Amino acid sequence: MAIPFRIRTQGATNPALVPNVSRKVKRDFRLWLGIGLLLLSILTISHLISAAGARTDAVALSHDVLVGKQLTLDDLEVVQVAVPSTGSYVNSIESALGIKTTRNMSAGELIPVSLQTTSTSANLRSVSLPIKAGHLPNLQPGDLVDIWSTPSSDGLQIPGPPVLLSKAATVADAPAEIDPNSDTALSVLIPKNEVAKIVAALRDGQIDIALLGQNGVDTP
Repeated sequence: MAIPFRIRTQGATNPALVPNVSRKVKRDFRLWLGIGLLLLSILTISHLISAAGARTDAVALSHDVLVGKQLTLDDLEVVQVAVPSTGSYVNSIESALGIKTTRNMSAGELIPVSLQTTSTSANLRSVSLPIKAGHLPNLQPGDLVDIWSTPSSDGLQIPGPPVLLSKAATVADAPAEIDPNSDTALSVLIPKNEVAKIVAALRDGQIDIALLGQNGVDTP
């Protein structure tokens, strides 16, 4: 077998034959870095797709119901949903039986856990609170709030500092979207013996609510 040679010139008069040896390819660390980043991206996207597709059981209405309806087996169905917080909704039909609705609800609407409080405690009442524009924080059904009243000069009470009317009231229903330039209303569940005090405050001053921290704990 013939071995190829190339001529290497030494000076002007003394050529030499040298084996035509191929050079080793140097490994470029940037290539491996790029491959590693590509694999990491693929794994991250796969994880996100998997998480987005994770679904859990929740109880929904099989048809429209009116406020005050006590839910029966014919009103309910179990559906598979993907929601940010599964703990906010009832996940078994047994837990939803006997729940009484506090508002008109539509077919397919999930049953919030807050409605269980209404059914298990006959001492609670649902009250709608008018809230001035820009005074309502972002809320979800089931959140706990303190209710405050500030007497106005137009009411029977002497104007003064805010007064705490009710502690840790449960939000029964909250607006899906809040317009900071428009007044709105919030439905809360309060003890029966506090209804008269809150109704009087609604006619006598301005109502504000303060959202409690996670798990109903006051934030410092």
